[in-house]
Amino acid sequence: MVKVFSTKLYYRTLTVFLLWIFLVGSFAVRWPGGIRLFTTTLSSASMEPTIYSGSLIITKAQLPDGYNPGDIVSFYVPPIIRSQTDIVTHRIVSKGGNVYLTKGDANSSLDPYILIPRYIIGKVIFVIPLIGNVIGFAKTNSGMYVTVIIPAAIFAFIELKRIRSLLF
Repeated sequence: MVKVFSTKLYYRTLTVFLLWIFLVGSFAVRWPGGIRLFTTTLSSASMEPTIYSGSLIITKAQLPDGYNPGDIVSFYVPPIIRSQTDIVTHRIVSKGGNVYLTKGDANSSLDPYILIPRYIIGKVIFVIPLIGNVIGFAKTNSGMYVTVIIPAAIFAFIELKRIRSLLF
């Protein structure tokens, strides 16, 4: 039998690969407790130096009155502003009744819309710098091949060789 990997290295690599698949797949899931994962892959630097472009952002949904000035929130841009569903992460600077005014930390002016609670996805609870760039790449077609399909094919090939060596 030809050893391609040592057993220890093989299982460590397989574990890292499966964790990677789990992380990339986590973006399509709404987690219990209102937890969501986002990447800031846009070229905008509106929240720097607090949140750099290419960061992984983890948010948690709050009750509508649970957001206060100073909180950083991810939200859908109101449809009257943009036709597509863009997600923005900015800081709440003012609260008036049941509406909010937001602004990026690096911006000099407020956002040009009033934010209502139904557009808010959640309050930012954790940020991991730069990993969003890698995950953003993994979500592209070529990234899917490089980070998921090719490694899966390699593991399948190794397993088929192991099975073949056990049978013959």
